[in-house]
Amino acid sequence: MNEPKKNDLAKLTEEICCEGEESLNQVEIPRDFEHTKRMAECREILREVMDFGIRQDQVLQLIFLLALELENREAMLAISNIAKDYKESLFNF
Repeated sequence: MNEPKKNDLAKLTEEICCEGEESLNQVEIPRDFEHTKRMAECREILREVMDFGIRQDQVLQLIFLLALELENREAMLAISNIAKDYKESLFNF
C-alpha cells in the first residue's frame, strides 16, 4: 500500500493550474461573474452533501468518484490515486 505524500495535492494543483514555468502564485484567477456564480454553486452542492450527513470514508469515496469524472486524464489519475491511497491507509479498505 502506497503511503500518500503530504505535498502530492499541492504539486498536482500547481501542475494543473500552471502553464510552463509559472508558479501557482503567478496564475491569474478569473474574477468574472460567471466564475463566481459557478464557485457559489459548488459551495452549495458541497453544503447539501455535508448536510446529508456523510462519514469521512464517504467523503473520500466522493472525491475518488468525482476525480473519475475529470476530462484531464492526468488530473483524474493523480487525484483518484491520492484519494484511493488515503482511503486505504486511513480506513484499511
